[in-house]
Amino acid sequence: MLVAGDDPDEARLTDSFAKFCRAAAPYGLTADLEFMPWTAVKNAKAALRIATNAGEPNGRVLVDALHAARSATTLNDIASLPRHLLSYAQLCDAPAGIPATHEALIHTARGARLLPGDGGIDLRGLVHALPEDLPLSLEIPNDEWLPELGAEEWGRRAPLPRLAGLSPRPQKEEQQHD
Repeated sequence: MLVAGDDPDEARLTDSFAKFCRAAAPYGLTADLEFMPWTAVKNAKAALRIATNAGEPNGRVLVDALHAARSATTLNDIASLPRHLLSYAQLCDAPAGIPATHEALIHTARGARLLPGDGGIDLRGLVHALPEDLPLSLEIPNDEWLPELGAEEWGRRAPLPRLAGLSPRPQKEEQQHD
């Protein structure tokens, strides 16, 4: 389950997250803590710290491309997230840059999601920083504007063919032995 935390007291937030994880566990659910720069869980490092300190086996970190791009999160931060703390990641695109105000961050998070390849997020870098076997979900613009495109345009701009450009991931070089 996607979880958002916005308690400025990190110890209390961690305790609340742990309690939520324990409540979700009997149902076989993970609690995937999403970091968002306008909340108390501002970046991947904060989400990792909270999930780790909560110490629950079903506590996870959720990487959302938009929030990773708009927070103080680097691709190295993403790559260093332990695999066992990741259930899936969310992909979308958005205009490049970080909005200057708290209100603009929230507004653009609600309305600026674009099809992969239509914005300025380094989706290729993000996908390559994530574990190879991690499931990905797509966040794409909703049906309110899809009729404006028409079937032919939607087919041309559909997200799945665009994602093909994000892979294959670079192959790890095999060490040669003399």
